[in-house]
Amino acid sequence: MDVFDRITDWFIRNEVIPLEDKELYTYGLKQGSLMVLNIGTIIIIGIILKMIWQSILLMFVYIPLRTYAGGYHARTGGCQGSCHK
Repeated sequence: MDVFDRITDWFIRNEVIPLEDKELYTYGLKQGSLMVLNIGTIIIIGIILKMIWQSILLMFVYIPLRTYAGGYHARTGGCQGSCHK
């Protein structure tokens, strides 16, 4: 049991959320923590490189773009020796 399951169980025990929604809230907590981690990483890198305003601008442009643009999904199975010849 990971920390997100424990938090969700605490919410259920304290009647904050219904038991039927446990998976939804666990998923939401995981995704929310990843978003906070990503934003925090961008800000820290911006501070280290002394480019904080550029980092904030990157977030305002990149996050909505990434939300609507989707992504590239390669076939699974790996390279199988034909990638680097």
